[in-house]
Amino acid sequence: IGQIDASVKIDSLSDDRLPASFTSMPEGNYFAQVKKQGFVTWNKNFEVDSSRVSAWENILLIKKDISSRVATPEEIDQLNRQVNEPLDKTIIIKNNELWVGKLLVTRFSDNITNAIWYTDGAHIVYQIKNKIKIIEEDGKNETELVSLASDAPVTFRLLSRGQELLYHDGDQVLVAEIY
Repeated sequence: IGQIDASVKIDSLSDDRLPASFTSMPEGNYFAQVKKQGFVTWNKNFEVDSSRVSAWENILLIKKDISSRVATPEEIDQLNRQVNEPLDKTIIIKNNELWVGKLLVTRFSDNITNAIWYTDGAHIVYQIKNKIKIIEEDGKNETELVSLASDAPVTFRLLSRGQELLYHDGDQVLVAEIY
């Protein structure tokens, strides 16, 4: 997580310092949360057993109240640039299913219209109906980023190392600060 002003809680254990470390935990199933005021809480169920260490990287805390602004001409130029995906991890959309290679990430009741890798290569940003959302590669922690004016497919990209979402909405190109 790096040094941020957030807290982590694992069942009854908590630490207000990040990065956090919990040692000598008995075997069993646990529920972890990372909280920061003004951000969506990150959650994870996990199992502790004596044969492995559990560690999480690429925890992404998304703002609760995301606002958008009109994109600059320089930002608009970036919307049409090619997105480079990790060579070993291709996103596949099969109607309402999101796949990474041969692994199913998640399935929805509505069709997915577009998807790209987030800058960390561990999250997927996608459009479903009139929403652009983000989800972890394992299908957990789905979070809405922005609502669009219609269900029409839009083009979107990430700016500022993933801090901003650049997207079409109707006849406008907008930028949303997501973390």
